[in-house]
Amino acid sequence: MLGRLHVRGVAAVVDALTRAGKLAIGEADRLWRLDIYDPRRSDKSLEAAKSKGHISFMLMACGWTWEAPYQGDGAVEWCGIFAGTCWKAAGLDPKWLATYFASTYRLDLWGSYRSFNSAHPNPAPKTDRRLMASLDRDSTSLPFEPMPGDILMIGDGSPACGDHICLVESYANGIFKTIEGNGVGLGPNGNRRQGVVKAERKLGGEGYCARRLIRPGFGDLLAEKP
Repeated sequence: MLGRLHVRGVAAVVDALTRAGKLAIGEADRLWRLDIYDPRRSDKSLEAAKSKGHISFMLMACGWTWEAPYQGDGAVEWCGIFAGTCWKAAGLDPKWLATYFASTYRLDLWGSYRSFNSAHPNPAPKTDRRLMASLDRDSTSLPFEPMPGDILMIGDGSPACGDHICLVESYANGIFKTIEGNGVGLGPNGNRRQGVVKAERKLGGEGYCARRLIRPGFGDLLAEKP
């Protein structure tokens, strides 16, 4: 956790967000190393029980108590819950998790300071706002340089905001290296599977590509304001 931050000036805010992003992707990497896969509901093996337990912990961490214990593949789409769990470990205010990290649609609302409904307001602060880029298959550049921990949403364009949520590990030459929950990619043993995985996602082009890139604002963190 970041703990209580004493922020002075723009540089300190940027430093706080950089550290938070590194903590988020560090937590993602820790969970990846636990070799969490998405078991079939019928899988009663010890390995399946361990993975279901870890996914249940993520659901609980984000306030999805009604979905725990996790029953197996298809019970709930948990890519946003994975991202939320990692950002919670980095100091993100938990009040955002249960509602806005539940889907790409809701995260799209959150990133642009639109409210899901009157019971879940999403007011914009005067300073230190979130960054969000709206992208499509024709995108060739980004309005801000991605950093570790940024939230990436990908898809085929329907819906426009994407249909899968990832965390950025690094970015270079139009390729995002990601760590994802409920994704398809590589586990820590190099095996391709569905679960907590590492993958590569592209900026622009046909098929699945980047649709939204979101960076939380300093005001989203549990921190002492100046």
